[in-house]
Amino acid sequence: MIKSLSITIVSLVLLLTSCGQQHEAEALVEDFMDKNMKDEVSINARRFTDIDSTFLLTNDVIQKMRNKAADGGQRYKKGIKYADGNPTRKLFITRVKYYVDTLECSDTYYLNADLTHIVAFKEN
Repeated sequence: MIKSLSITIVSLVLLLTSCGQQHEAEALVEDFMDKNMKDEVSINARRFTDIDSTFLLTNDVIQKMRNKAADGGQRYKKGIKYADGNPTRKLFITRVKYYVDTLECSDTYYLNADLTHIVAFKEN
């Protein structure tokens, strides 16, 4: 009885923690998109994938994504700024799908382990 109660409590805590992280990640990405998309881009109907973690991105890969995004993409402004310092080894990843007029678009975002800033992103 006590063992099953303990398992239930631990499961509930993990569930609530992951829901909070998902919300934090979505809010961070939405804020980033609002600040960095070109003024003429009007997006709607954002849908996010569940966040996941990755240890596979090296600093070189992150820098390449940042350099590509620095020129501005189809929907983003030039000169996007990221937080100072090296990214954490563990990153969170999420993908957002949205519409620009009737065109479905998607971008992949990489967030630091504390979910306080965007490390890099790519337009898909």
